[in-house]
Amino acid sequence: MDQQKLRMLESYCIQEEAPACTAACPLHVDARLMLRQLKENDVEGALKTYRKSVPLPSILSRICEAPCQKKCRLAEIGDGIDVRSMELFLDSQSDRSFLPTRLPLKNKKVAFLGSGLDVLTAAYDLRRKGYITQIYEPASSAGGFLRNFSETVLPFQIIDDTV
Repeated sequence: MDQQKLRMLESYCIQEEAPACTAACPLHVDARLMLRQLKENDVEGALKTYRKSVPLPSILSRICEAPCQKKCRLAEIGDGIDVRSMELFLDSQSDRSFLPTRLPLKNKKVAFLGSGLDVLTAAYDLRRKGYITQIYEPASSAGGFLRNFSETVLPFQIIDDTV
């Protein structure tokens, strides 16, 4: 087989590439796996899959712009899978007191000024890795630009509970 034909066949293979929906997602949420788990009534498994990629699910499931839906293969013949609705469902099934697994505590501290989405995400990731984090917010309430979303999209109570 010549090189050109081999490269053409190789380009059709996606075995080592993420599905288009997962590749389009900034957090690389495995929507296909979550959908399969939900189909099998494995809500706990789907929650685990979702939490593995998404640091602040109660917030992000509400403000996600769903780039995956545009890249969904079903979008070629109609609408793609509504992953945001699936994420909102999973969040509604979630235990609000859930805390992710944490690595052993390190003797290192990190301070953040402000409490926007970027800071909350960084603090979340570092706490999971065992760092001691402290957030200093000069405003009267935490959340930064997240408070610019309408109450119907992202209720302030969700921001407060997450923070």
